Amino acid sequence: GRREGKGRHPMASFAAIISLISLIFWLQGVGSTSMQPNPPDWPDSVFIFDPTTADIQDTVNKIYLQNGGHNPPENGQFSEKRFALMFSPGEYKVDVPVGYYTQVLGLGLKPQDVVFSGDKGVHCEEANYNPSVGALDTFWRAAENFKSTSAHSWWNGANGMIWAVSQAAPLRRAWIANDLLLFQYIPPYTYAGFASGGFAADLLVDGVAQSGSQQQFITRNSRVAKWEGANWNMVSLRQRKHPPFRHLIDCN
Repeated sequence: GRREGKGRHPMASFAAIISLISLIFWLQGVGSTSMQPNPPDWPDSVFIFDPTTADIQDTVNKIYLQNGGHNPPENGQFSEKRFALMFSPGEYKVDVPVGYYTQVLGLGLKPQDVVFSGDKGVHCEEANYNPSVGALDTFWRAAENFKSTSAHSWWNGANGMIWAVSQAAPLRRAWIANDLLLFQYIPPYTYAGFASGGFAADLLVDGVAQSGSQQQFITRNSRVAKWEGANWNMVSLRQRKHPPFRHLIDCN
């Protein structure tokens, strides 16, 4: 029969070959990374602002005109354009409407490092002012890592930040200094616009979170001073008491 030799086990040789291949790819990656510009060569769809940037409001409005607004309703719903709006630490007295395929990001270590102090600040209205549609088609957008001090009066008794959305429109790591409105009412209609589904995580809401006509919504790791309204399916995970969130926000 075959006599076992004292050489390396076949599996050990195979592992050594895999390790060598991995090392080669890693070294190639290091070489290519060193050639990348810093800051990166961003595409035209990426905008990076700081408090000294000129014409921020004008730039934001031009973007929203392409992928948002109500003329026609759900303007930009099937657009091929994509936008990322990044804000360096500082205060921005601007209004940032968030349309389809648009992401707004604060670049600070903590949400309060980027403060939106405009009348409406970062916000999302329902995509259709007809209440039978409302926010049912308000998808595909996101906002995260900022503080909003917006106190806009959207309708009687509703003052603060509006985020009237349905699915695929997360709101994350945000400090809302006033109310958070998860739906929209347009006078003189007799009922609020429909809204169905939404996700928010790591929120601090100093005012009232009003869910209104939202049919379903989920919040995770958030602290809300008061929640008003509930329809069929409201889910809250680790609400109020969540030490990891307090550590991230660092607010007492």
